[in-house]
Amino acid sequence: MAGRQISTAISDLVLAISASFVALHVMPNHPFAAIGISFQGLAALIGIVRFSMDPCNRLVFDAHKTASWVATLVSLPGLATGFYNHFAVPYLTLIMMLLCGFIFFFGCYMEKEVRKNVAEMFAGLSVLSVIVICLYHKYVIGLVACALYVLAGTVGAEGSFAGIPRVDILHYLLVVGNVAFMKALT
Repeated sequence: MAGRQISTAISDLVLAISASFVALHVMPNHPFAAIGISFQGLAALIGIVRFSMDPCNRLVFDAHKTASWVATLVSLPGLATGFYNHFAVPYLTLIMMLLCGFIFFFGCYMEKEVRKNVAEMFAGLSVLSVIVICLYHKYVIGLVACALYVLAGTVGAEGSFAGIPRVDILHYLLVVGNVAFMKALT
């Protein structure tokens, strides 16, 4: 539980704004995508509080960790369902939602590290499914959005790169990825 990190609070604010903007734009045609991205925005809002505090309250720290786990679990699968609907593959939406519910339910009983790894694996599977659909349909903007999310995941949230906290880089890559997903789904 590190102290105040203003740059990360600001990157969380930008991420929360982008998630809200994207959710509002995709909601009419892709409600599951809007719900998924809204969880990312919620985690970012809690992150603003967490990284603005010095010292961080244990309740806020735990709430942010939990919200981040839920966002990892539902954001990408939610966005993936938008692509399934966009390209008329509705049975994949049902499968994705059932898997998400299953992992959420059983994730509550898993060790924190296992739960985190399972959510990341599921998010990766979601991105992979979108990549396959976008390759099949030659849908470049969808591939760009996926590439940005993969790059964000590769950067990670721990440590720093060139003096910039990796979590900030991750947040800004997600912001650009969110805009790309919005363009791909609208």
